Amino acid sequence: MTTTPPAILAKALSCSAGSGPGLHPLDLSIPHGEIFGLVGHAGAGKSALLEMLATLRAPQSGHASVAGFSTVYNREQARRVLGYLPQTLKLHPHLSLREHLLLMAGLSNLSGARARVEEVLELLSLRDLAEHRPGGLPLGLKRRVGLAQAILHRPEVLLLDEPDAGLDPMEARHIRAAVEMLNAGGMTVLLCTRALGEMTRACTLMGVLAHGALVFYGLGEARGVRWRDPAALERLYVAMAPSKVVAV
Repeated sequence: MTTTPPAILAKALSCSAGSGPGLHPLDLSIPHGEIFGLVGHAGAGKSALLEMLATLRAPQSGHASVAGFSTVYNREQARRVLGYLPQTLKLHPHLSLREHLLLMAGLSNLSGARARVEEVLELLSLRDLAEHRPGGLPLGLKRRVGLAQAILHRPEVLLLDEPDAGLDPMEARHIRAAVEMLNAGGMTVLLCTRALGEMTRACTLMGVLAHGALVFYGLGEARGVRWRDPAALERLYVAMAPSKVVAV
């Protein structure tokens, strides 16, 4: 009987510190359909993990796959099934938001690019701003444009690196609503954050990364139940002290 591989799988995945934070050998399995929240302090290794999953950084040891495709040996296939929103997004200052998305769709050889751009603008409530250039737009709207760019090709898996960083509560709520909507449509989401706040309320599965090690991995009361209880979220930080995974 054929078994469907997890949406995201890492086995003994690690990288050296280099110019940024390193990651100790890490095992991680995220089933399809989850919103996995990875919480960790600055320098915990969250960005390093996402860069390896996004095929942008080679692991020092171990291996990872996205929707069954190796991030090292099947990079092109992996890139076709994943979307990635980094912490810093570069938007062309002389292009409107629509033109920027059309350019990105063209660079990806996306078929039906114009129709898909209009669909994504509508999906993320950006149509009224489509002719605006990015200069002067609040950070939350720029992040929404980045999210639009990341989902243009209808990925199965979405990687978000601190999408709530620097946002006010209302902007963070808009991003959370968009993530929940995408997940409801079948997309698996891995989001990294430093804070137990608005974004983590969307999560159905949680992990805590501290100093390059995964120190917590657990479900809510039942699969698919979101972490709405602030007290339960706060208890995750208590688990950051141990040096090994804490199971619940």
